[in-house]
Amino acid sequence: MVDALDECEKEDDVRTLLQLWSDVSSMIKIRIGLFLTSRPELPIRQGFSKMLADTHQDVFLHEVPRPVVEHDILIFLTDAFAQIRCEYNVEPPSGTPETIALRLRPLHSVLSISSHPEAPIRLLHLSFGEFLTSQEFQERPYHIENTTIHSVLTTKCLKLLSLPRPVGLCEDMCQLSNLGQARKDLPLTTIA
Repeated sequence: MVDALDECEKEDDVRTLLQLWSDVSSMIKIRIGLFLTSRPELPIRQGFSKMLADTHQDVFLHEVPRPVVEHDILIFLTDAFAQIRCEYNVEPPSGTPETIALRLRPLHSVLSISSHPEAPIRLLHLSFGEFLTSQEFQERPYHIENTTIHSVLTTKCLKLLSLPRPVGLCEDMCQLSNLGQARKDLPLTTIA
């Protein structure tokens, strides 16, 4: 399996890999399968155009019907969450940042999880977020109801902002001597 061939830094390496694949498939008598993913960058398209048609089969993900993609995501998530429940038990992540990071580790293929405990967890693909919030799957245990989660996040943000200094909002939080100073006149370290 070769994932994201288009992210290979050197075009010569891309050409070499595709040439080797073309040569191997024509030299040996047994069938060997190579699963390769890539965006259709020019060197990659050129490499495939030089191969015999029966040495590769192209599938363009953007042409796969949406129900097929959603079904594949559902199968992946159902299996991934079942594994997580088995390995890390059924409670949602809680406790120390290390515990939470450990419990989220199996989701690195769909989430961007920083090593810094204060950093946000981000989705790697927009379609994953759409899948989690889709009304079609609202009976699933991993479904996220947008209205509910936005209300919870708003409430938690307001509570955080209401905390006393230095965390919450307060007058003169940058501890300026002159409250009327323009932002452009302040040192970058004061407002960063």
